[in-house]
Amino acid sequence: MQKNYPILLVEDEVYTRERMIKAVNSHSQLFISDAVGTIHEALEALEKKEQPVIALIDLCLPDGSGLDLIKQLTTKKIPIPCLVITVLADEQHVIAALSAGASGYLLKDSSVDDIGDHILILMNEGSPISPKIARHLLKHFNARSMLPDPELSLTAKEYGVLKLIYQGFKRKEIADSLNISVHTVGSHVKNIYRKLSVNSSIEAVHIALQQGIL
Repeated sequence: MQKNYPILLVEDEVYTRERMIKAVNSHSQLFISDAVGTIHEALEALEKKEQPVIALIDLCLPDGSGLDLIKQLTTKKIPIPCLVITVLADEQHVIAALSAGASGYLLKDSSVDDIGDHILILMNEGSPISPKIARHLLKHFNARSMLPDPELSLTAKEYGVLKLIYQGFKRKEIADSLNISVHTVGSHVKNIYRKLSVNSSIEAVHIALQQGIL
């Protein structure tokens, strides 16, 4: 079977990088298009015509923080979803990565061998999160629920999109269900994120549940 989905790997530790290359390439449709160890090398790799469908990024890199790279990739004209894989398990780094635009956060000690499965989850618009990291998120969200409500004046169309996100619909499915374009769905999602002061669908759904919107 042809391998259709190129993955960019940004990891400076050689042993871990080789393990991840092997794990990703073992999947029938996934392959590592570039495996680099610095932000500079990652940006050089992205100058190629073929863009990766997902970037796997370590947060601690020799020439800077992976957070900066995540911000660059997720704000491109055609954003590249980023999956963090790191040894950093503290709440500060978790929240910073998700706020920068990361779509998932995995710990190296328990996730490297299964990285291909996590990539497929992300490609299906899921958000792979290590169990230990999920506990940090719950703590963070619970703390936020004690704060005054954010601006929750969602329009009817935005509410409809948020409800379908909660039900697990992908953007194309949302567009088909509401008879609108995928681009319009994206615009509604951006407005939802802004109004709820979040940066991911995980946060949006959780805040909406906490505030009784859903």
